[in-house]
Amino acid sequence: MGKITTVDLVPGGRTIQVTNENRIDYVHRMAHHRVFSQTKQQCRAFVAGAQSVLNPAWLFLFSPHELQFIISGYTSDIDLADLKKHVQYYGGFHGSHRLIKWLWEIVEKDFTPEERRLFLKFVTSCSRPPLLGFSYLEPPFSIRCVEVSDDQ
Repeated sequence: MGKITTVDLVPGGRTIQVTNENRIDYVHRMAHHRVFSQTKQQCRAFVAGAQSVLNPAWLFLFSPHELQFIISGYTSDIDLADLKKHVQYYGGFHGSHRLIKWLWEIVEKDFTPEERRLFLKFVTSCSRPPLLGFSYLEPPFSIRCVEVSDDQ
């Protein structure tokens, strides 16, 4: 991480200037490199891990949508009662704190289902709830009160 590397997307690519004429080809090759080449090692590790706990033939029993559901959870509306039940509060916050009540009121009454998924993605890096509920979220969702000075 942090190290800059140059990869030739075509033979001798590091000596070829990107111009108006070849920019579309460059974008396609760069996208292919990012999506396929840069993730090849991680994808192989994922497949090896999945095959270590599942019979590879079983994977063909599921549609892509079903596999996504198993891996990433469901896309229906977020169970806010379950999320609130499993949130951890720190720094003087608690479930009946005025600011916490305002937060949940906004999330429940003002947010659309899509905004709730975006909120969940903001706080957990995933827009879908855990398959077995928020008690299985790792690390648990937490809200922490921190003091800041006027100049921060």
